[in-house]
Amino acid sequence: MMTKQETSRTVWGIAAILGTLVLAGVGTLGVRLRPYLVAKYRGQDARLRGAALSCAPLAGARLSGAHLQQADLRGATLTNAELQQTNLTDVNLQGANLQGADLTYATLVRVDLTTARLRNVNLLAANLTAANLSRQRLDHGMLRDTTLPLANLRAADLSQAMLGYANLRGAALGDAHLQRANLWLADLRGTDLRRADLRGTILRGAKLDGADLTGARYDSHTRWPDGFDPANHGAIRVR
Repeated sequence: MMTKQETSRTVWGIAAILGTLVLAGVGTLGVRLRPYLVAKYRGQDARLRGAALSCAPLAGARLSGAHLQQADLRGATLTNAELQQTNLTDVNLQGANLQGADLTYATLVRVDLTTARLRNVNLLAANLTAANLSRQRLDHGMLRDTTLPLANLRAADLSQAMLGYANLRGAALGDAHLQRANLWLADLRGTDLRRADLRGTILRGAKLDGADLTGARYDSHTRWPDGFDPANHGAIRVR
């Protein structure tokens, strides 16, 4: 018996075949299928605001520069998709598979990514303001120059992630795993780092004014900004 997601993909496949006959928009079917066909075959710079694309099979789709604000992409397959500079503000990505996708300079403001699959995603210079990434697995991830103010990264795995120059001002990083992560020159002002694991973390040049480090763990390999005393900010040194 096929799962609900497999059934949805089969339906999309049949729809694509039928849709080639109505791509010009003839009839109701053409109106309903047009967003998927555009996303699948003509996605670059496409205007797909509010499009209904739940469970759509869009692996490898070329959607760079597309306008997908408020689109429904629940359960969609976007593995290895090209999403550079794509606007995904307020998009529903619950359960979506984005493994290997390129989201360089993409906009994901206020997006809930807690149940999305993000392994090997490229988030270089992406805008994730107020996004929810709590408990996500982003270890070894590329988040250099990423904009993450007010983002929820509680208990997220960011070990060995590249976060140099990232803007994490006011972000929630309580209980986050940041072992050996690179936060060179990152903006962590007002950030919640309570109980975060900072063993081996590089924080050289980082801005930590107003950051809450209560209970955060660090070791002899952690690199702090010049003159910064972690103990005075509630951090605990461990072996």
